[in-house]
This record gives sequence, structure tokens and C-alpha cells, in this order.
Amino acid sequence: MTSIKRLLAIAVALCLMPLSAAVVSASADSFSGRVDVGGYSIYCELSAKDRPIVVFETGLTDAHDSELAPGVKANEPIRDEIAKVTGTFMYDRAGLGESDPRTIAPTLDARVTELHDALERLEISNGIVFVAHSVGGYTARLYAAKYPGAVSGMVMLDCSSEQQLPIIEELIKPIMPAEVWDGYLQQFDCEGGYDAAKGWAAEVVAASAKDALRHVPLTVIYGTNHGMGDEIEAKWAEWQEGYAGLSDDCKVIRLEGAGHYVQVDQPQVVIDEIRAMINKVRGDD
Repeated sequence: MTSIKRLLAIAVALCLMPLSAAVVSASADSFSGRVDVGGYSIYCELSAKDRPIVVFETGLTDAHDSELAPGVKANEPIRDEIAKVTGTFMYDRAGLGESDPRTIAPTLDARVTELHDALERLEISNGIVFVAHSVGGYTARLYAAKYPGAVSGMVMLDCSSEQQLPIIEELIKPIMPAEVWDGYLQQFDCEGGYDAAKGWAAEVVAASAKDALRHVPLTVIYGTNHGMGDEIEAKWAEWQEGYAGLSDDCKVIRLEGAGHYVQVDQPQVVIDEIRAMINKVRGDD
């Protein structure tokens, strides 16, 4: 009877353990669940440990399973295709999706550390190919600067420029109804706020000085239809084309008519270019 009571006590204790205490088996080839990254947990999905590991860094407010419209996933369809040829990693940043709220300062460096800690728990320290969308490009670029040698390739999908927020304030805010502008600002709240986002841009500028992507293969894919007027579209194209200066091995692809979610508007182009990057990193191109 004593042994039965002991087993029941253990079972109850296990049931009462918080999700953040879940143990990650680093030796496992795949993983789906929450990973403790130092006082809080984030949700992660690792398809396999085949190299390179394609790490998907989503845009502002996007969780791993975010939808742009009913049945229209922002990122998962691309990830599922790439998982057929190599290992993939997708996660929810703190405050998004199935992850805990953020408990630390909302700096870009903190976001990068959070991602690094999760990957480290899964024994992934190098052989990373980033597929970064929108503000996810900030994280990918700082990660490459902070952890030299960890990033083997990068695909930037209509990524945010460190110059864009002041330009949007200058050109868009004056012609935008106040309630619409307030809605624009509110979308930053779950990731630390608009002022924090301005800080991310400054951190990227500092990281660029390290020239971390100079010898890293880079593909830039961007759209031309963001719905913000000709002047902003011209600036956006200028910023995207300017990313070619980050790497000596850069390819820039302009997708006419595509919007900000190029991976949704022209998914096959994006899939083909990610596969091409995988082959390049493997030496198969």
C-alpha cells in the first residue's frame, strides 16, 4: 500500500509541475513544446537536427501558427515544405502565441539571447540558416553579430530597415487618421512597445558595424505593393536593394505586385530560394 501511495504522490507531483519545467531532451531529433530560457518559457518546434537548421524568425506579432485570414497561414506552409529537405526550427517569441509573457527588458539583444538559449537547450549552436520576415530581420542580423560563426546563410523576406520608423512617422503619420495611427502603434505593445522598436533599430545599426554577414550567403526577397504610396514604396525598394551591401555573396529578388508577406503572395519563389540557400550552404549548388 505504501508503494502505491508513493507512486500516486509522484504522479500528482508530475501533473502539478508547471509547463515551464518540462525537460528538453537535447538528444531528441525533434521537439515540440515549451523550453525554459531563464525564468520563463517559450514555445518551440524542431522538425529534425539535419543541417543546416533553418530557423524561422517571424515578423511583428506573428506566432508560429499566425493566420493572415481564415485558413491562410503566414509561415507554417513554407516551414512544412522546407522540413522535407532539412531540419527546421520555429518558435513563439515571449509574449506571443503559446509562450509566456516577457519578463525581461524588451531589447533586441534580449530577443536574441532568448532565441540563442532555446537553440542551445536543443544543442543547436551552428549551421543555422535564418529565414527572417519583417522585423525578424533585426533579430537575425544581431544574432549573426553576437554569435560569430553560428549563421551559415540568411534569407531576408521583405525585412524591416533600421531607417523605416522615422520615415513612416514623417511621411505617413501626417496623412493618417489619428485612430488608425493609434492602431498602428498598438501592434507593438505585445513585443515591448513602439519606443522599444525604435531601440531595436539602433541596436541593428551598432551590430552592422561588426560586418558579421560579410562572408555569409544572403538572399533578399521583397515585394513592391505595401499600400503606403509611391514615396514609401521607393524608399522600401531602396532599403531592400541596399541589403546587398551586407554580404559579398548576396542575391536580391524583387517580386512585382507582392505585398509585405512575400511568403504568402509568392510562396514557391520563397521555397525555391530557401532550398537554393540550403544547397549553397551544403556545398551542393
